[in-house]
Amino acid sequence: MVLTYNGGSRDYTDRTFLEGRYGSPQAWVMLAWPGWDCEEWSILPDGSSFHEAIESAQRDNLPEDLYLYTENTGKRGDILWTMLSGPPVISQRFADVISSIGATGVTLVHTPVHPKCGEPVAGFYIVLFDNNDDDDIRPFPPNRHVGAMLDVSPRVMKALREAGVKDFTREDPAKTFADIEALPTED
Repeated sequence: MVLTYNGGSRDYTDRTFLEGRYGSPQAWVMLAWPGWDCEEWSILPDGSSFHEAIESAQRDNLPEDLYLYTENTGKRGDILWTMLSGPPVISQRFADVISSIGATGVTLVHTPVHPKCGEPVAGFYIVLFDNNDDDDIRPFPPNRHVGAMLDVSPRVMKALREAGVKDFTREDPAKTFADIEALPTED
């Protein structure tokens, strides 16, 4: 199965899309930093956009003291639902598995979770993508460094299953593409 998009095409044969669970009992997070302003939520302390910093996939462009603010308290899974077009967030368990198999395509940035009340929770990482066609982990939609979903190879999916890392939503690319094709088009 190949998806053609602006800038090329990408093969999705045997791949799986993963994303955080977004039901009410799940934790939802937003990228934040000291001095973060909920009215101007995407502006970094230096005045630049965090979307641009993430799209550049360069850790040096991001504040050193990033954290994930919990918008919806609840269960923290292996992938957290991120709000406001934030990068994917994975658990320590997920990070350990992909590191152990040498999965390609991502840079992980340790980022603590700050609950609305209580102490920060360590053990979560934001995912910055390399975005190459042959990577084990790629963003979906393609051609971006921030993806709503992780597009993972069979090797990654097998390792996650074997390690019991499964607290996320799994989607078949064929279903996702059918849903996209069913959307109304603008004339």
